[in-house]
Amino acid sequence: MKNKNTYIYAGILATFVAVAFGAPTNPGTYGAWSLIPPVVMFAFILLTQKVLEGFVWGGLLAVFMKYKWSFLLTYNEKLLKQVTTEGNLWLILVLLTIGSIVAILDKSGLSRQFGLWAGSKAKSGNMALVINYLMGFFLSFDLYLSSSTVGTCMTPVNDKYKTPREKTAYVTLSTAITLTHLYPIGTGAIFIAGLLVTNGYAAEGEGIQAFTGLVPLLFFPLAFLLVTLLNVVGVLPDIGSMKQAYAKRDDAELKAASHTTEHEPEQAEGQTAAEQASDRSQGDSAGKPSPHLIYFFLPIVIFIVSTIYFKSNTQLGAFITILATGVIYVARGIFTAETYIATVLDGMKNMLELAVIMATAFVLADSITDIGFTNYVVGIVSVFVIPKWLPFIIFLVFSATEFLVTLNWSLYIMAIPVLLQLSASVGANTPLTLAALLSAGIWGASTCITSDIGLLTAYSTKTTVYRHFKTKLPYSLMAFVLSAIAYLIGGLFF
Repeated sequence: MKNKNTYIYAGILATFVAVAFGAPTNPGTYGAWSLIPPVVMFAFILLTQKVLEGFVWGGLLAVFMKYKWSFLLTYNEKLLKQVTTEGNLWLILVLLTIGSIVAILDKSGLSRQFGLWAGSKAKSGNMALVINYLMGFFLSFDLYLSSSTVGTCMTPVNDKYKTPREKTAYVTLSTAITLTHLYPIGTGAIFIAGLLVTNGYAAEGEGIQAFTGLVPLLFFPLAFLLVTLLNVVGVLPDIGSMKQAYAKRDDAELKAASHTTEHEPEQAEGQTAAEQASDRSQGDSAGKPSPHLIYFFLPIVIFIVSTIYFKSNTQLGAFITILATGVIYVARGIFTAETYIATVLDGMKNMLELAVIMATAFVLADSITDIGFTNYVVGIVSVFVIPKWLPFIIFLVFSATEFLVTLNWSLYIMAIPVLLQLSASVGANTPLTLAALLSAGIWGASTCITSDIGLLTAYSTKTTVYRHFKTKLPYSLMAFVLSAIAYLIGGLFF
């Protein structure tokens, strides 16, 4: 391991040296050099599993390429700028407030109460996963709300059936990221509809209608939903790292069984593992009154209603939820005012690491954009254009770039105007080309290790970012292959 790390850091040093002496000094002419920072970042994370450090190295390398020996000062300036930019600051506040809500539900005992209740409804691990999948259909008008709420609610339920948390994270993510781009009232759909109007694809007031016309052509989110459903119901088996996660679970159960003593109570006849867990949990809390389950749903309802009322402002919805829930919980004796405030702050502290990871991801995305990464990719696509192949090429190329470093909605802002002009000039199918770009962006947001929704899902389901990335990847790839074939056929025949 020591030798491996030595080689890795020596490779990074060699890359910096190569950039220092080989990269062009004239901004805007970096060309293929702009691919180096995201590739180095991704390779470092795969080799070390150190996500935060990988983001930092990728960002530093991109800044160094343009600003050379003032790169540390410039990186710091970019970091300050990115965390104080309104949109990014909003997202960090979303993470912190969601962390508080999760902590409130956990410390109050209400998450456990929900687990007991849902466990009684779900008579098997597969049924619990089906419930997990369907919950996303009710909450996915906002991907952050869906990821945090469904993940928090269903993790303890799936835990009772010994379902690996990586599986909970995968199922939770699949509905959160896809449906917000398929529902006309989803935040992703609303954002894209606005861009369609801004860039002249749709008339004023007709953005949602224009977007709705693209929905049947969004092959990746549709395929990802289908792949996940087939896996949840057992038609599609667990493979790759997900299969290994289940194997580790089985090994842990065998090890635990081997340590069982003759003094431990035997399983009651006909009693499920989930019911035993519920009994033990109830026994552990004997003597301590548990809040009624209705108080678990109250914050969620407040969150949903306030978020919708304030036009999908998740951060404001979460803030109102914390205030309103505090009044209710303190009045009902679930918390004292002091313990409630302490719990809110503890929840934010738990989110600090994720917020730091997010901040470094912001700098990384901004820095590779600064050296012309996206423009270089678009330029390559423009040179090798065959009209009927354009949707397929757009999907492949931008899926590759978004897999390395997802730019989230920034990709759409930069690429949609270019693709509208490009598809019109070469005679390609414009709706299909736009849908291919959107599908590539959704693939990146669901699969890339720098994705904000992936980071939040890993946190809400209490797994690690790297494990979440590895275990969902085979299923994302299946949906990717199906989508690529669909865009190829669609471009050739429509």
